[in-house]
Amino acid sequence: MKRLVAMCLLLFCPYLAQCQDPNTYEGPEPAVDSEESTEQTKKESTRRETRLKITAGYFGETMAHPGVVLGIEHCPYGNGRYQFLWGTNIGGYVHARNNTTIFIREQWGQRITYKSGLFVDHFIGLGYLHHFASGGEIFDVLPNGAVVNIPNSGRSMIMPSVAVGTGYNIKRSTGIDLQVYIRPELFWKAPFNGYYLTHFALNAGFLFNLNSK
Repeated sequence: MKRLVAMCLLLFCPYLAQCQDPNTYEGPEPAVDSEESTEQTKKESTRRETRLKITAGYFGETMAHPGVVLGIEHCPYGNGRYQFLWGTNIGGYVHARNNTTIFIREQWGQRITYKSGLFVDHFIGLGYLHHFASGGEIFDVLPNGAVVNIPNSGRSMIMPSVAVGTGYNIKRSTGIDLQVYIRPELFWKAPFNGYYLTHFALNAGFLFNLNSK
């Protein structure tokens, strides 16, 4: 019996050693879809490269009243072509002899980018807005009918907004990691004399990628 066990061990030891050594595996190589692997690598690279951006641009109320907007744009989800976006921005504009407005808001949106580098996006937003009257002194009427001069401390309002835009990733053609965009939008000041006051604005500027590889 001992001789039989010894013979079996001698016969099977070479095969056991061969199975434990991956370099001696002679079976068929596992199939690798190179195209799928390349596409997955591109998607992962896109997720890394588009994770966080700085935005800077012109914010013109009715296009003619100049202002600026600065912000950060974050991409919590993206698959290469599609991106779900979340951002925070601050800005303001000056309407001469009427008002000066500053705001801070959150925006949520989506973007689709094409192979050419062109993209389209849209956003909804909600923020805080402070409206300062300009062009002269500020007066108020007291309950007893007296008119008094009051300080220009401004008025606090909420700022809902919607925007649709388009742009181009110039990295595709120049190698500079920058995107340009133009984004018309509607925003509201509320409450404004008891209702929502609608404004049109043109937002145009740049997106700079902070996660460039």
